[in-house]
Parts: sequence; C-alpha cells; structure tokens
Amino acid sequence: MSVLHRVSVCAAALLALNATAASIQTFSFNLPPSSALAQTAATISSFSPTNGSTGTQVAIKGSGFYNGVSSVKFGNGYATYTVDSDSQITATVPSSATTGNIVANIGGSYISSSSGFTVSANISSFSPTSGLPGTQVVIKGAGFYSGTNSVKFGNGYATYTVNSDSQITATVPSNATTGNIVVKTSIAQASSSTPFTFITPTPSITSVSPTSGPPGTQLIVTGSNLNGASSVKVGNTYLTYAINSTNQITATTPTGNFSGPVTVKTSTGTATSSSSFSSAPASISSFSPTNGTIYTQVVIKGTNLINVTSVAFQGADGNPAYGEYTWDSSSQVTATVPTTARSGPITLSMGDSQVSTSQNFTLPDAGVPADVPSGSAYVDSPTSAPSGWTSATYWGQSIVDTNQPSSPGSVEIDYMELWCVVSGKNTLMQHDEGTMAGGLYVRDPWYGNNDAHDPMPWSYNAANNSTTFTPTTAADKVWHFYGTAYPRPSFAANTVSSCSVKGRLKITGPVLVQIGADYWINPTAPHAGLDVNNHQMGVSNWYFASPDWQDVSFP
Repeated sequence: MSVLHRVSVCAAALLALNATAASIQTFSFNLPPSSALAQTAATISSFSPTNGSTGTQVAIKGSGFYNGVSSVKFGNGYATYTVDSDSQITATVPSSATTGNIVANIGGSYISSSSGFTVSANISSFSPTSGLPGTQVVIKGAGFYSGTNSVKFGNGYATYTVNSDSQITATVPSNATTGNIVVKTSIAQASSSTPFTFITPTPSITSVSPTSGPPGTQLIVTGSNLNGASSVKVGNTYLTYAINSTNQITATTPTGNFSGPVTVKTSTGTATSSSSFSSAPASISSFSPTNGTIYTQVVIKGTNLINVTSVAFQGADGNPAYGEYTWDSSSQVTATVPTTARSGPITLSMGDSQVSTSQNFTLPDAGVPADVPSGSAYVDSPTSAPSGWTSATYWGQSIVDTNQPSSPGSVEIDYMELWCVVSGKNTLMQHDEGTMAGGLYVRDPWYGNNDAHDPMPWSYNAANNSTTFTPTTAADKVWHFYGTAYPRPSFAANTVSSCSVKGRLKITGPVLVQIGADYWINPTAPHAGLDVNNHQMGVSNWYFASPDWQDVSFP
C-alpha cells in the first residue's frame, strides 16, 4: 500500500516582498513502498522445452531477473535473450550450444538451472564435401553427445567416432551414395543442409603376373577397387577367380589357346591391363643327367614351368613315384629321384595340366630283381579254405633290391592282422603288435628249396610298440616273417569263404616287402612241403621304401 506524501510550498513566503501578488502552488508524486526497494534473489526454477536444436525458443522461469541479466548460456554457447519479466526470460538456443545446464549472469552472480538442457543434434558443416570410400569426414555441429547411434552418407551407414558434443569423424562407407549426411541420436536426427558428393570408385589394374603360362596357371592381378568383381577375362576367355582383397585377384587359366589383356569387370566399371597374358603351354626341352640312381639330382629345363605341384618318376609298382623338388624358375625345376623310382619318363604336374619328358630317365634296375620269382600279386581261386581245413595265418617276405646302391635299409612293423570271413561275417583272427616270428632262407635258389633256415633277428621298439628287422644286413637271404600264435588261429571246417591281411609298415632303403597268407590243414600241423599241410592263398604286390608309414594289405 502506497503513502501519499503531500508537500506544500507557500508562494507567499517566497514573494514576501511582493505584497500585491500572492498565490500558492502544490506538487505531488508516488514512490514504491520502502520494502520494495530491497532486491529479490535471482533463481532459475524451470525451463521449457527441455531439449531442442539451434534456434529453439526456451522459456526460462524463475525470479530476480530484473536484477540485471547480462548473459544466458546453454552449455558452452551464449544465447540471445529477452527479459520478459522479473520471473521469465526467453532465450534462443545458439548454434554453439552444448548439452548442459542453463546459466544466467544476473547482477554479477551466475545462476544455474538444476537440470541440463539437451541440445538436439544439428550439423553446421562438414569437410571435405566429397570423397571416395574410406575418406575421413569431419562433421561439425552440436548435440552429438545425445546418444549418437548412426551416421549415414546418403544410403550408406558409416563407421564413426564422436570426438566431442560438437564434432564427429566418420569414414565414408563403400555403399555410400550422394546425399545429405544424417546423424541420428537417441532424441532426434540432424541432416546436413548440403549434400556430400560420393565419388564412385572405378577399378584399375597395375600389374599382371605371370604374363604367360599353361592351363591351371595362377594369375595374380594387382590394382585397386577390384572387390566386387563380376568377371575376369584374358582376351575373350573367362577365368575362374578369387578376390583376395580390394587390391588383388587370383585367377586360374583354363585349357585352350588364348591371349590378350586382362580385364576385370565390377559394378562401377571395367579395368584393362596394359600388358597381355598368353596361354602358351608348358614344355620340357631337356633334363640332366638322363640316368642315375636313387637320390640323384635331376635338373629339368623347359618353358612355362609355372605353378608346379609335383614331379613324378615311373614307380616300381606302376604308379607314380613322387620326388622332392625345388622350383627354380619358370624355365627350371630340380628334382630328387625317389627310392621307389624306376626307369621311365619324368612328369611335371601344373594345376590341371601335365607335361612329360620325351625320353626316359634310366635307373639300373627293372623293378624287382630278376632272381626273384615272386614278382607280382596273385590271388588263388577259389578263395575259400580247402574242404575240411581249419586254420590260417598271415606271412610276409622281405628282400634287398640288389640293383640299387648299397645302403642301410629296414622294415618296422606297427601291427599285422589276419581277417577271415567266417560263416558270412568278417572276423579278426589274429593281431600281432610288438612281436614277430620268422626265419632267414637262402635267396638263390629261392627259399633254398624250402629247406633249413636260420632264425630271423629282430628288435623291439618300445616307443612305438613295434618290431624292426634289417634285411640289408643279409642281402643274400629272404627274410620270412609270420604270426607268433601257436597253435595257429582256427575255425570250423568249411565255414571260411576268404581271408585277408592288413598291416602298417615303414620301409627304408633298398628294401622290398610282400604280404601273403596260407590256409593250414589244422592249427598245429608242421610244414611238410608245398600244398601238403599248407596252401598259399596268394600274395600282394611288392611294397617299396617310403618316408612315411604305409598301410599294406592282401589281397
């Protein structure tokens, strides 16, 4: 409630010397009550809305705003504002705003809201404005701390790092398209006002290696933007291929004669090599020496000897005998003659193609020595046990190939087994491991006409639970080994339709091994000459030396 103060001034007193003119003038005015002259404490009690982007009008409620507002800040950004009344300010969210409390400087004191204003994401600029996949783009703006969960370049989602509330660094993805950059947060999304221009990567080829080769050649194509290749060609011939990386493709040449530049087609263009590839086939022009023994180093010369996968000599058993080799260049390979090699051509395999020498490499042997009558496999017919006979056993024989250079050689036996089909069921009759029996027979004449023989020496290998004997210590003998079971395995008469032998051996040096089996008239009958108490079922092919264990079998 106001109090009227009346002040009267008597004009007559002022004009005392003027007796003829006297009058009185009166003045009046209102003042605020004395209690109102004290300042109200400034506070911010609320604001609305609680989030928004640049340019958003925010009504700030509180008190004491007539005490002299000198600034209003949203996080780190100063806002323009209007003091509407002692209890309200209207402020505009600035482009430099960051998420945080609203702070006003009122009468020299900084007054802060109790909660933060969340700046919705907005993009003010980005650099560079165009680029290829992998380009690093710095995006400026605000509100990026508001749970940014995606950044897109046109239709492609990018990997990114939120550096601060006002900056993101993003990598242009390979599936980007020209268009606005869009940053999505947990409360809103912001789009750039101008588009980012995506530069479509086109493929290019910088090199092709090799430039010629036979079918199956692995062609290395190097360049850039080769990922997504839909075809690879040499001239007009299509190749199968694998994409190793965005910068490299490995293609395989097919059969046929073709040549021309290499082209790689992708969805964004076609790249063509400056050099050409020719499908000239591999050829062998010579090899040296042309004869030798096992372990001889043979140098093979030719053209387009590329991607060599094996070097094979003629094997003693009719199959390839693979030798170790070194690929020296596209015109030379050096191979080592394996222990199982025999006279014959040398064959190089290269992917899907092969090339052989036109003449034989000669070794001083013909497979099995001429003094050995048991030269090849055979199976007796019928395979069943003779009528009334009730026993069977396996056996083996080993000799030294006297045509090969003298060197140590041995046979290590992991196990030997005899299986027989008894009443229609294949049944294990005998398993020997870590033990053996046998004798040494005269080699010439073969088995000394099956007369007297010496015990066969052998040793036990505890590490492998195996047995070992060394035929090269008596090369003039036949080393005959067999199962230790006695009485021999037995079965009911007329129940066995066939038998087989299985084993696992390691053969070294110039040593050969054969596997066979016999039927016996009964489990204890002694040997009384061929086909008296025992009848040979047959014998396997000869097995030759190998660096690895071999699975052997009869028949």
